[in-house]
Amino acid sequence: MAGLQLNKSSLAREQTQLKSYERFLPSLDLKRQQLMAERVKARENVRRCKMRCRT
Repeated sequence: MAGLQLNKSSLAREQTQLKSYERFLPSLDLKRQQLMAERVKARENVRRCKMRCRT
């Protein structure tokens, strides 16, 4: 495992990365929720199609 350098420049870099992560996390989580909802819809559509083909 690579260790972190303990100096001011690496601290500043880590803080910048953390701010970016915190900034984009809500939108990424929303996108994840949207994709999961679409997945549920697609599975339901497949199930319905299979049921119609059987009758």
